[in-house]
Amino acid sequence: MAALTGVSGRGMGPLPQAAPRDAALPRPRSRALGRVLRGVSLLLSLAVLLALAAAGSLQVLQSSRTAAAGYELRALQNQRNELAARVRLLEADIARMANLDEVHAAAAGRLGMAPPERTLRATVSVPAPSTIPMPERYVQRAAAPPAEPAPWWARLLGGVPGFD
Repeated sequence: MAALTGVSGRGMGPLPQAAPRDAALPRPRSRALGRVLRGVSLLLSLAVLLALAAAGSLQVLQSSRTAAAGYELRALQNQRNELAARVRLLEADIARMANLDEVHAAAAGRLGMAPPERTLRATVSVPAPSTIPMPERYVQRAAAPPAEPAPWWARLLGGVPGFD
């Protein structure tokens, strides 16, 4: 039989013959080695999937913490604004009460106070203190003077049991 030629039949030369099957394929592995390789590749793919899931969950945790911090910040700002408004109202009350006539009217109306009918004066034979006494919470105590260090022989005997 004549050698096969190209599609058109014009003499392009013979078609290449296929290589024998045994020569082109790699040597077959043992079944145990194939199972081990499949198991390792399965473990690696599982580890990669777990790493991706962990990275995604970290991003979700970070964004949820950021959102929670934002809500808390907004609540604290609202609380600060409310307290600032209360301070302004109290300052307005103080300014209103600075008027002495209003203080007398409030004392007489709300508290039922009345001006004194007579004034008493008492004399004291004790002179006034040179300094104005203050509550203890406002007085800063002077630091106690540092104690004189013990002599060297007392420190030496202090380390010996029984000479405490």
